[in-house]
Amino acid sequence: MTSYKIVSTNRVGAGSYYRISHDSTSTQTSMTFGLFLPSRFATNIEESAINKENVPVIYWLSGLTCDDTNFAMKAGAFSHAE
Repeated sequence: MTSYKIVSTNRVGAGSYYRISHDSTSTQTSMTFGLFLPSRFATNIEESAINKENVPVIYWLSGLTCDDTNFAMKAGAFSHAE
């Protein structure tokens, strides 16, 4: 199993937004992605993993000149996520 590191955690409304990095076996580089958990699913990412809760998911793949923060900063989706 690939290990991961929580780079940062921020409260967004009642939920939490995590930036998580992991070593990619495909690219042989460190990669970072964002994860938003609404408050009704877990108070933090560790608790959600332990409880194995089913959480709806939206995958957002940024383009070549973007990074993992584009969706979080520009889409305005968090106001609809709770």
